[in-house]
Amino acid sequence: MVSVSVISPVYNAEATLEQMVETIVSQSFEDLELILVDDGSTDGTHDLTQDLSRRDPRIRLLQKENGGAGSARNLGLEHAKGKYVTFLDADDEFLPNRFEAHIQRLESAPNLVAVYGRFRVRDQSDGQTFHVNNPFPAEGTAPADFVNFMLRAGMFYRLDSATYRMESVGSLRFDTKLKLGQDFKFILEMASRGLHAPDNGYCATLTRGHESITRRRARHMYSSEKALISEFIRNHGLGVAAKCRSMSHQHVRFSKRYQSKMTGKAWSHALRAIPWNPLNISAYKHILGELVLQRSS
Repeated sequence: MVSVSVISPVYNAEATLEQMVETIVSQSFEDLELILVDDGSTDGTHDLTQDLSRRDPRIRLLQKENGGAGSARNLGLEHAKGKYVTFLDADDEFLPNRFEAHIQRLESAPNLVAVYGRFRVRDQSDGQTFHVNNPFPAEGTAPADFVNFMLRAGMFYRLDSATYRMESVGSLRFDTKLKLGQDFKFILEMASRGLHAPDNGYCATLTRGHESITRRRARHMYSSEKALISEFIRNHGLGVAAKCRSMSHQHVRFSKRYQSKMTGKAWSHALRAIPWNPLNISAYKHILGELVLQRSS
């Protein structure tokens, strides 16, 4: 058994694949396997994956019909041999020394389900990179409180910046029925399975396109996240109060997301946060501190 399985869904990734793979195989932690799942590529990706696997025996290849990143990750999970597992998309990169701290924590604490760290984001349009410094729950936060923190804060870490114990993942898979939010649902479900430990190191650089947000897409993003949060709360018996708190904080998150692009949408979400939870102080702070100032400037 290898220590870590890295699962990478790839689709028409000829331009970025080799650089992504290099950031994995050049890691100082060498006891790993890289599972490249070709999700029905139509460019030269398949030939490139074969060439890469000939260069390094730790690289394994899987091929399937196109079905999306979630289904590709699921196939990778079925074939993974690692004691631990993480994920990396074909246009993203791991940073040096990605694994040492995570594996050390997991090995020294068998009750840990996961160790998660921080990530950077690179804007595809101009190449600029910035560090994301989301608040983390306190060390030793109980699983129930960790879940509640995530329901309030949203997805404060990413799949690329977490290392999961495969035994804890078990039969959990990505929900391929979701068009948006597959990552968030998987992370939420893992949060409910046991103790998570933070690591303040930066693990990965995620590439994001400079995509304009249309009103239709904004509505779809909100409704998708609302549906998966509601389903999670219902399935885990968290009750009406938890749903009200979560929905209120979700509106604040979406208001902040849109305030520089769609002012009307930002105000709508901010004001809708209060009926869900009139005691949500962050909603009032956001309205008074950011939206009012923006409007007066």
